[in-house]
Amino acid sequence: MKNLDPKKRNTINNNKAGSSLFVFIFLLASCYGPSAFSSEIISNAVSSFKLNLSQVLARAQENSLLIRVACQQVRQAAGRKQQADAQLLPNLSLGGAQMKVFRENLDSLGFPGGGNLGPLKTFDARAQLVQRVFDLSALSRHQAGSVELRIADFEQDLARQQVTLTAAMTYLAVLNAQERLKAIEKDKALAQQILTLAQHQFDDGIAARIDVTRAKTRLAQEEFLYQEGLLDLDRADLQLKRITSFPLGNPLELTDTLKFFEETALSLEDAIDTAEAQRIEIKITGQEVQYAKYKLQEARNQNFPQVALMGDIGRAGTDISKKTSEVSEIGLQVKWPVFDGGRIIGEVKEAAGKKQENEMIRDDTQIQVEEDVRLALKTLTSSKQQVLAAEQTVILAAEEVSLARNQFASGLSNNLEVITAQTKLAEARESYTAALTQYHIARMNYYSAIGSIESFHL
Repeated sequence: MKNLDPKKRNTINNNKAGSSLFVFIFLLASCYGPSAFSSEIISNAVSSFKLNLSQVLARAQENSLLIRVACQQVRQAAGRKQQADAQLLPNLSLGGAQMKVFRENLDSLGFPGGGNLGPLKTFDARAQLVQRVFDLSALSRHQAGSVELRIADFEQDLARQQVTLTAAMTYLAVLNAQERLKAIEKDKALAQQILTLAQHQFDDGIAARIDVTRAKTRLAQEEFLYQEGLLDLDRADLQLKRITSFPLGNPLELTDTLKFFEETALSLEDAIDTAEAQRIEIKITGQEVQYAKYKLQEARNQNFPQVALMGDIGRAGTDISKKTSEVSEIGLQVKWPVFDGGRIIGEVKEAAGKKQENEMIRDDTQIQVEEDVRLALKTLTSSKQQVLAAEQTVILAAEEVSLARNQFASGLSNNLEVITAQTKLAEARESYTAALTQYHIARMNYYSAIGSIESFHL
């Protein structure tokens, strides 16, 4: 530089000033320009939606097909319960008949020597009341219907929790894609700075052409990752809109951000107790055992007699248009199965097997819930340490980039160390974003494990 002609030196300085101005404008556009400006234009053209996690979860539950189907299953269970209850309530029916008998044998009616009678007309209209006074099988069916309705209610709650978990996971996926894109934008801006520095060093005769080529290669790699990140964000954004039933073409702005805060978790014993009391899976399997118990009783109680009180009252005569007289009767009907070919025995065996099956599922579910809680607590602790370690790695990697860059700017080394340090920093940022996302997923799994997914927050 000392031996350069003053005119050439001014030209180089002007080039440096122009390049510096270009870098400044590029960094300004990278950090604040494209995304901010484009989002502003879009928001002016198309109405955007601002949502937080709670609003997304509410929208997802409101528009979920799974929850709507579960609601219909509750209605079906209520209908079956009403059918079972009807067998224990009085049954009132009205009936009437106007008939013409062409020939009637009085001997068959208990009048010996009466001969034949006819033709004649008969009219009969009555109100009949039937009330079961002893039917253990119908009572067990009524009890089973009540339990089945509770199971349907619990399954609706479970469907709501599953939708909440899916929506929260999709929400986290969008936040993760946004944070990853921000990190790539920082890496891309840094790559541009390194390229500008390498070009200056080459123009000044300090660096070689390969340094410029390395910097350009790194910038191209960051551009590739940036486009990939945009695609990932679009994919996650569309999935979230699909779950919440928002117009797919309208921009959606999430007001929450991924940030670290320490979750206060219950102790292992308290978490297990809470899970056993709140997990809907345990409630469902417990009710299914009770349901199978009543169905077994229903099958066994078919061996007992059924007693019903019957009575009717009405009018009868030869023709509805002629004089009729009042008729009535009352009676007690007893029905006791003696031999049905083994049908009742077969139903008892089936019901007993179903009860044992449900008991095994209930016991296994309790063990699974305890396993979920233990794993969730360990994962929560481990993921928290990973976030802290990843954060420290980012700090150290940034410091390494700064040191390597200073050495390259001083002409003490080529930019190979700078590119290597830059790669490490990009990987560290990527790892930190992934660790932070996994930490919140671990928090979500913890709330899900203790049966309080609705308490999850960011």
